[in-house]
Amino acid sequence: MEKRSAGEPLDCAQIAWDRVHEGEGASRMYRVLLKWVRFASGEYRAWPERARCGHFFGGAYWYGLETAGTALVFAVAAKLGRFDPDLAGMRREEAADMAISAIRYLGFTHDTGPEECVRVQSANPACSGTKWGGRRDPYFQATQAGVALNQFGLAAWLLWSELDEETRSLVRAVVCSYADRWSTVAPRPGVYVDTQCEENAWTALGIATAAYMFPEDERAAGWREGVKAWALGAVNTFRDRIALGSSAPVTFHPDWTAENHAFVHPTYMAAGINLRSSTALLAMMRGEPAPEEVVRHNVDLYEHTLLPWAHTDGMSIPVQGQSWWYNRQHEALHTHCAMAALHGHEAAGKLALESLDAIERLQDSNARGCLLEENGEALWIVKKDFQTAKDMEHNAVVSFVKAYLLSAFGGVELDASTAWTPWRGVREYPHGGIIVHKTERAFSSFSWRNNVMALTVPERGLWDVTPLFASYTGTFVVSDAAPNGAEPAPGTFLRDEQVVEAERCRVTGYANGFGAVAGLRRSGGRLLQEVAFVSLPDGRSLYAERVEATRSCFLAEHLTGLIGVRNERYAAMPERARGEKVVTTAAESVRFEGYYGRDPDRTHRFGATPWVNLDGRIGYVLFGTEDVTYVNRHEYAKWKGIEDLLALNDRSPRRFDAGERLAPFIALTLPNADVEETKRQADASRLWATSGDDAILVETGTELVYVNFAGTSVLAEGTTTVADRRFPIYEGACEWDAASGALRWRGALPMRQSGFLPRLGEVEVSETALSGTIDIVAAAGSLVVRRRGPAVAVTIRLGSGREAAALLADGESIVLHGAVDVTRTEATA
Repeated sequence: MEKRSAGEPLDCAQIAWDRVHEGEGASRMYRVLLKWVRFASGEYRAWPERARCGHFFGGAYWYGLETAGTALVFAVAAKLGRFDPDLAGMRREEAADMAISAIRYLGFTHDTGPEECVRVQSANPACSGTKWGGRRDPYFQATQAGVALNQFGLAAWLLWSELDEETRSLVRAVVCSYADRWSTVAPRPGVYVDTQCEENAWTALGIATAAYMFPEDERAAGWREGVKAWALGAVNTFRDRIALGSSAPVTFHPDWTAENHAFVHPTYMAAGINLRSSTALLAMMRGEPAPEEVVRHNVDLYEHTLLPWAHTDGMSIPVQGQSWWYNRQHEALHTHCAMAALHGHEAAGKLALESLDAIERLQDSNARGCLLEENGEALWIVKKDFQTAKDMEHNAVVSFVKAYLLSAFGGVELDASTAWTPWRGVREYPHGGIIVHKTERAFSSFSWRNNVMALTVPERGLWDVTPLFASYTGTFVVSDAAPNGAEPAPGTFLRDEQVVEAERCRVTGYANGFGAVAGLRRSGGRLLQEVAFVSLPDGRSLYAERVEATRSCFLAEHLTGLIGVRNERYAAMPERARGEKVVTTAAESVRFEGYYGRDPDRTHRFGATPWVNLDGRIGYVLFGTEDVTYVNRHEYAKWKGIEDLLALNDRSPRRFDAGERLAPFIALTLPNADVEETKRQADASRLWATSGDDAILVETGTELVYVNFAGTSVLAEGTTTVADRRFPIYEGACEWDAASGALRWRGALPMRQSGFLPRLGEVEVSETALSGTIDIVAAAGSLVVRRRGPAVAVTIRLGSGREAAALLADGESIVLHGAVDVTRTEATA
């Protein structure tokens, strides 16, 4: 066919309708879309300024997203799937008419439309009475219009045969203007603070909309080159820059992490797949393969980060916190469907079904059929930007509809019986500042940069525990000390919410866990908080801290061991979100109802307690706490979900003199433990007395966890009391004194390191051992048990099942070579 010139009307490309195949998963998604159509139709308003025009959700949100995304959903409902008018609340033809009227509204109010046509007045004054499209906006805002432009163009493409020439002309002008503006501009690099992955990917998407809709235009070849350049610029590390030069700007760290909002952010990392998969979708709808630049590094990104961090609902755990709302299953579904459709990834279909199941049940919990929250207009996310949970409905539904289209045009079959073995193990991300450990039923991570925080979540993931920016490390309220010991004036206090960088940090990864030690300067340097976090082989973890005043100050509030608690109520998923949490301690059990608004926050103090259990889902064994406090929250400055706070260590106000140090606080976290299991593990756990104050030793029942805060290696000594004549064997040297029952361990601890020594077995001594000692040395795979004192019967039982017994006289020993495995293999990054 001959190319048409820029001044001639353009024929839109034909969609490869024969490629559409709706498997069971796609059919389920389509029904969710129909229910959402019924909800969104109540947000439709006619626009009388031009004939057959209307808008959704107020008609004047950022970039036109509120109407463009909704128009796309209505267009998909009108053209694909088994339409059910009872679910949608309208006929298929009515859905098409609403979509077309929204397309016309956006066409007239775009920069390319008549100057007098501007958007309506809405709750967002920054967008009210203005054009959209980014003509007068700076780079970030101007390129971001590519997201809405794609939704607008895709809706028009699906309905092209139903559009009149006036509407087609509006569409051509909108779509082509963006491609003309950005196709010859070079993408930008950036990985710290705010990766340029998202910007480069959405610019490629905006250009691609014109390139695939109007392939006969004489500019189309240039547009295609622009698509490749911007898409290539979305997901790259320094290796690509070396190999490809300036055409591959760096947007990811070498470990496939990237930052947005100044921390490693899975949402924006996933944008590298999700936004570019929307470009690949345009190629699929044309019956073409996606350019290599559009799918480049998808598998690397997915398999290095998003997949290993995937947990309940298929969502990736936000290991440095989450600045958006927690229910992001729609985003996860988009990612997994993209990986299934574009790469045939074996894990993707399984995880997509987990996400879809949660989405269906969330929607079924909302009487109106919305995807996020029934009362979303009351839930502020970013007040200054006029963003509520309701304003994010179109964001969620666009991710969902893209997942549906990828599944339908990609022929994806979502099969729950997929034979896929989830990743288990330890991975370190030195450039992102994170280490993670995933077991069959738990996930732990430690972050030492951007947001210094630790995290252990149980099997249900974020439905039980949320990733606070100050998770475990906590918050402080401090002021300089007033003269004469008086309490400082109220206006002089500094609230220290979170720490963005640790100093003197050392992280050690093992094959089956990890240990981390870090120093945190708090409250403008007034305090030094030394923290350690150890992830154990079975999914448990141990957090330890000590706090020292570097100069005299007054500590008004000290909340550490801070845990975010998800407390949602969704009727269709009571096993995850029944709207209450029950907190149990050794002394009492209290129920906390979860809801937004109506009442002020409720604070309950449990006092000092050796253990606490959260809703039968996760337990904590505590040493050194002054008070356990639960804040049942109903008031939120920023909504992410219904989220309570549990402070495992709430210390009372105090004056701190320079050099003064608080006693250590320690929390052993027990994911998936009910109340009885928490009690049992509390009984089995012991804090050992240590020589000096730099070392901490905690016996967990299966390990001896150690922490060394010192800047040098130390020969540590720890002591505990054994009630009977049975005592554990750990790597190092142990001495048991029969008369006192004291068990003393000695071993070398590397500088600023934490970790664990597995319990290798136990020694049992006969009842005749009334005096003397038993000396045990476990090292280099061998075990020596020596008696000092009168003869006694000694039995050794090892975890390998090997046993040895003998009557030992004074000075006699049992020596077992190759009997114990005391090696620990470091994990690879």
